[in-house]
Amino acid sequence: MLDYEDHGKVLEAISAVQDSESDMRDRVRACQYFLETDDGQWEPDIIQRMNGRPRYTDDRCNPIVDSIAGEMEQNEFAIRIKSTGSNGSEDTAETIEGLMRNIQNISGASLVYSAVCRSLVGSGLGGFEVVQDYIDADTFDQDLFIKPLEDFQNRVWFDDNSKMPDRSDANWCIVIDEITNSEYEDKFPDGKKQSIGQDRQSDVYIDKPDTISIGRLLYKKPIDIEIIRMIDGSVYKLDDKFAKIRDELAERGITPELDDNGEEKTRKRKSHKVCQRYMDGGGWLGKSEETVFNLLPVIPCYGNFKVIDGKVVYRGAINKVMDQQRVHNMAWSREVEDVVLAPKLKYWGTLEQRKGHDSTISTLNTNSNPWQDYNHVDGVAPPYMQGGSQINPALSALSMNSAESINQTAGVYSPQMGNNPNLQSGIALEKQIDKGDISTKKYFTSFETALRYAGKVIVGAIPKVYDATRTQRIINEDGTSEAVDLNTTEYDNETGQSVTINDLSVGEYDVTVEVGAAYASKQDQMVEAFTRIAAIDPTIMELARDVWFRNINQPGMDDVADRARALVIQGPNFPQDQLTEEELATKQQQQQNQQQQPDPMMVAAEAEMQKAQADMATAQNKAQEMQQSGQIEMAKIQLAQQELALKQQEQELDVQKFLREKEDKYNVDAAKIDQGQQKLDLQAQNQAFNAMMAQQKQMLAEFTAAANALNTMRDAMGAESIVSPTAIGAYEEVAGMVDDKVIDSE
Repeated sequence: MLDYEDHGKVLEAISAVQDSESDMRDRVRACQYFLETDDGQWEPDIIQRMNGRPRYTDDRCNPIVDSIAGEMEQNEFAIRIKSTGSNGSEDTAETIEGLMRNIQNISGASLVYSAVCRSLVGSGLGGFEVVQDYIDADTFDQDLFIKPLEDFQNRVWFDDNSKMPDRSDANWCIVIDEITNSEYEDKFPDGKKQSIGQDRQSDVYIDKPDTISIGRLLYKKPIDIEIIRMIDGSVYKLDDKFAKIRDELAERGITPELDDNGEEKTRKRKSHKVCQRYMDGGGWLGKSEETVFNLLPVIPCYGNFKVIDGKVVYRGAINKVMDQQRVHNMAWSREVEDVVLAPKLKYWGTLEQRKGHDSTISTLNTNSNPWQDYNHVDGVAPPYMQGGSQINPALSALSMNSAESINQTAGVYSPQMGNNPNLQSGIALEKQIDKGDISTKKYFTSFETALRYAGKVIVGAIPKVYDATRTQRIINEDGTSEAVDLNTTEYDNETGQSVTINDLSVGEYDVTVEVGAAYASKQDQMVEAFTRIAAIDPTIMELARDVWFRNINQPGMDDVADRARALVIQGPNFPQDQLTEEELATKQQQQQNQQQQPDPMMVAAEAEMQKAQADMATAQNKAQEMQQSGQIEMAKIQLAQQELALKQQEQELDVQKFLREKEDKYNVDAAKIDQGQQKLDLQAQNQAFNAMMAQQKQMLAEFTAAANALNTMRDAMGAESIVSPTAIGAYEEVAGMVDDKVIDSE
């Protein structure tokens, strides 16, 4: 392990890293010089061979960088924070995410990211750093900032043992700064003014100020952290902060978990903190200082990152097309030379033949006369035209092929560059763009990797920078900002205990990066998404039209949104928790007024129901009266039948007695008596038939009365479609009566 106190050992380690990675850094520099410097796309020995002949540069590479980097700039790389469940909470995760957006906002991170992406695509290497500083001179609160690291390939070197794409496994890195002599003397008056060695052999740009190279060494200092597990599963570090809240946790019943021996369950784990120290080639320029970071705050971004034969290699989109660009420049320059410097068409003749026609000859290139005169000279051929030189067809083919080869090698196609030379259809263009996106997506992935690591660096430093009770601005996902209180304690009336709000020191959180289309504002993004969803599900317009209007950035739309909201909140499905206190109070008052002053429609419906109930009661009374009358008539008929049966029995006894006494004498009288008996039987049958008919007539009358009552109830109950439980019960009762009558009639 490197001894960070030994200046000589550190210099040796820096030199060793520079030597092992010198070829990759030379490749990066070559790409940058190729893209940015004059004559950068010409090889020096070719320039000498041209010996003053025309040299032109048809730059096809910078547009490729602009295309890929521009596509990255049109997308939003959003850092997302999620709680891992270990003492963390989703509310605190949202607060940290809002802090992250605020850090990016105050840092102007979009410009930093844009420069990194262009360097990544062009040369294969770029980067930035996270620093801690005061946001302005008149405050005691510090913040985190994202700052650029220009000239990354010459300034930043990582531990040679690290092999991760984000260099998160590096134990140290060195950032070299170029400062002027006067600045050096002001900051380090005891320094030796010796620059740290560089790996590059020469500079392309010579006219530069005199500077001294000093180094900012960042290294991980190993430390042991003791942690303790509580009975609720939460884990805390055994430090001064835990000692302060231990009593509060105990009051809430959260005590340390005990092992089999009854001891508090604790353990030690290896960790580290990042320290910083300045140095130059002659020695240390100050003491080592601890930072707020637990990860190296320097974030590299590599293109096409690979580890081959134990060596880290990387490149950009231009590295493989430099040769084609050079060939294209040569071929194109020769084409230009053939066309521009070639002699024009000439007419040859004698002076005698030209005599008198000078004015006509001088306008040969401009006049449209179909006939031109000349003087005939015997024995001399007429004037003739000598043609100019022709463009070499091989040069034209070479120029076209090399230009096309540049795009193919870089993995971009004409539609991605905004060209449609063959007038292809939209579908064909989309397929070519998709094909090109496959080859350019790797640069998106590279930047996502760097940004995810940056998020981890910031999340690890936030608890130390924002450790005191303070009011901090955060930026919400929709772009709005708000002030939140950090690390504050509030009394919970329900539990009777103190609760810490937004305690950023508790919990562990994961960092992810989401990539999506970038918009000028979150409002524009919301309006487009809302319109797209409404085309599929129009009901969303009724649910949230006020939100849609509110995000349309046009004059007067806020007033429209207020009116729309006044309608939307009256709906039964509007969430109560989304109402403001004023809106909630207004809605509750309206509900009370509605209860005190019934709706006229409800009053009319109730009146109709009361009328229906009265009609139903009348119908029930009539039905009961008719039923009772029928029962009385049936009782009378049954009594008459019983009296008739008794008379018949008496007559039979008289007949039998008479027959025994006067059997022979009164046969005739017996016959007469028999006829009388038959007459009585017939009379009894008529009486029974009449009784049955009367009963059926009575049942028919009862059925009709019940049916009429049922119809009356149905009509009344249909008023405004309002049915009370009482009406339903009455209706069912009468319907049952109707069913009984039908059964009895059968």
